[in-house]
Amino acid sequence: MLPGDENKKEVAAAGRSAEEVSAEAWGNYLQRDRSVVVDTFQGQLKSSVRCKDCGFTNTKFDPFMYLSLPLPKAAAAGAASSLELAHCLEEFMAEETLDEDNLWRCPRCADFKPAAKQFSLWKLPPHLVVHLKRFGGSGSGKQMRKRSEAVHLGSGSDSGLGLDLSPFIGSEQRVPPKYELYAACNHMGSLTSGHYVACVKHRDGNWWLCNDGRVTPMAASQVVSEDNYMLFFRRVQAMRAPRQSFSNPSNWPFRLSIIPDQFKQQMDELRRSRQQSSRSVLGGSSRSLMSKRRSSSGVSPERQRA
Repeated sequence: MLPGDENKKEVAAAGRSAEEVSAEAWGNYLQRDRSVVVDTFQGQLKSSVRCKDCGFTNTKFDPFMYLSLPLPKAAAAGAASSLELAHCLEEFMAEETLDEDNLWRCPRCADFKPAAKQFSLWKLPPHLVVHLKRFGGSGSGKQMRKRSEAVHLGSGSDSGLGLDLSPFIGSEQRVPPKYELYAACNHMGSLTSGHYVACVKHRDGNWWLCNDGRVTPMAASQVVSEDNYMLFFRRVQAMRAPRQSFSNPSNWPFRLSIIPDQFKQQMDELRRSRQQSSRSVLGGSSRSLMSKRRSSSGVSPERQRA
């Protein structure tokens, strides 16, 4: 079962599928924020909170700019194996219990109740940014420290720098969720001090290390390291980020048949308004051109009509 499948039936029970609800949430978001940044870097998360007493589930769909992934403990990842990004994704999507001082107010129970909260990846952007949460507390005293394990990407490509998110997706994707790493921001140092450098892949396929004013070549095998702090991926297919707008819904991360009717009506009204504006501009330009021709010929409009 894919992440999030267990809640599709509950959303559908209200008369709509989870995909329809998420498309409505995305359309509302585009009405408030629509830019090249949204088109390039922003995806959509599904957040579900389930009451442990009555089973009521509240589902929300929210945009995200980047994924901030926790590093699981060595025991969770497997002490004998290396830490992989898949382990971080599993930790991020694991069910969290809300109890004691963090109870959830259940709308059905009308009271604060223990609950289970869970995130699911719903829609992915053309460029995916991943933040590794290396700084945090550990132990009973929650002493802050930095985690220094290398987080490997797995077997998403022959180079070892690919990422296949197919096992972690909870909804249909218009483009296969396969990515390749093209940059990394590294932090070298401790909790109290450090230095940042960048690893960048050139269009010719070669990797370069950018360290202040020094730019030197580096091997692809050196990119993944214990210093990685931010990872930048681009989708293997459809590299160019499409512009999303109400006049061109085909670029939304949803099938056209899923987009709610309310947005389709707004799209039609926007098209008609633009067509009318275009005709008005063309009509005004034609009248202005005719007036200039009459003026240049020295004949007044009154005499031409006479």
